Amino acid sequence: MKIIKNIIIGFTLFFSFLFLFTISTYDANASGVNFSVDPVFSSGQDKNQSSYFDLNVKPGQTYPLKVRVNNAGDENTTIKASINTAFTNDNTQINYDENNLNKFDKSLQHPLSKLTVESPKNKLSVPAKSSVTSVFNIKLPNDDFNGSILGSLSFTSEPSKNNSGSGNVKINNDYSYVIPIILNEGVNQQPNLKLLQAGGKVINGTNNFYAHFQNDQPALMTGVHMTGAIYTKKGYDNHEKPLYKVDKKDASIAPNSNFNYLMPTNGQAFKSGDYKFVGDVNWGKHDWAYNKDFHMSFAKAYKDNNEATGVKSDYTWLWLLLVAILIIIALIVTVITLYIKNKHNRK
Repeated sequence: MKIIKNIIIGFTLFFSFLFLFTISTYDANASGVNFSVDPVFSSGQDKNQSSYFDLNVKPGQTYPLKVRVNNAGDENTTIKASINTAFTNDNTQINYDENNLNKFDKSLQHPLSKLTVESPKNKLSVPAKSSVTSVFNIKLPNDDFNGSILGSLSFTSEPSKNNSGSGNVKINNDYSYVIPIILNEGVNQQPNLKLLQAGGKVINGTNNFYAHFQNDQPALMTGVHMTGAIYTKKGYDNHEKPLYKVDKKDASIAPNSNFNYLMPTNGQAFKSGDYKFVGDVNWGKHDWAYNKDFHMSFAKAYKDNNEATGVKSDYTWLWLLLVAILIIIALIVTVITLYIKNKHNRK
């Protein structure tokens, strides 16, 4: 009976994940997806790439990016199309997914989402058993940027009117395809990776120490090896082991982007005090070493520990301190009262 029960639970979990998760993929034959997208390449495309746009471009030129949207279903469908600027996420990976970024790194002069001209409508109507070709015109700036600009074209189906589910629970079967775009111009730029800040904060409901980096050059970095460690200031000075350490051997960093390199506390509470971040980054012939002190106040640690989920904070010492303060105040009041009373009796 136990084996049968485990099998039933396994199938239940499998089908729950199958229906609840939105698909984001390049595979046009994915199960349950009635539409697909195919890039239509023209001149300038790197012939070694067949699944995304990798173009060698020139300043001031306009490049049409053509995409064929296919509807294999029996009904007409509406597809939402958008162009996005890629960024580096907190997993230290380049994110090409659909986004609504309005604020970019200060060093990014030409976000891809701002370079489109005469763009197609945001929504594409694709008849059943048919295909529609959509063209995104990318206008390059007149000045040389000598490096890479990254982004993507994303295509998302509108939720079906016949949403599955019952009662108040509805499952939206919407699917997305993302085609990355890499624009290369001039010579490859050398990266300049800066450490802007270090500290601790709650990210996605968990306590994390972080180091905030910036790649302020139009240089695409892949296969980056990063290490980061958090020490107490006293522990570092005494050559003790780090409190937390993270080693990543395959990080990727978008041009002209900033990001957090996270070192989670694994459910441990923050403690106030002085800390030090120590990190190393290696990419090809480039090596960087970082060292930064920071302080976490009691108010900050207390606030974040209450905000984070699953964090057990021990504030017994605080209560003992408050009790001790109250006792001292009570003793002082008692002494003053007795002094005044004795002085009054003498008169």
